[in-house]
Amino acid sequence: MSEQTLERIESTLQELVVTVRDTNERVEKLDERVEALDRAVRENSERIEAETKRWDERFFQLARDNNAISRNVIVAAASVIIFGSVLRAVPDILEALALLSAAR
Repeated sequence: MSEQTLERIESTLQELVVTVRDTNERVEKLDERVEALDRAVRENSERIEAETKRWDERFFQLARDNNAISRNVIVAAASVIIFGSVLRAVPDILEALALLSAAR
């Protein structure tokens, strides 16, 4: 082989070494970025999971509150119906008592 051929081969090898070094640096940077993105995804997943749990708890608390309110409304309505019937009968009872006491 001639000296020029050897010089070209050496030059090409040096260029390849530089290219490989640059590529390795880029790969390392990309690895760092991927690791950072993985961390961010994990953190976001944890935050989403925690927020989902909070919203689940809020929903169930709202459901419990609504059930309590519904029970109170039903009890109040039943009380009005029952006491309304009783109060409607009060004048008749008072009249009967008045007649009994007048008959004595």
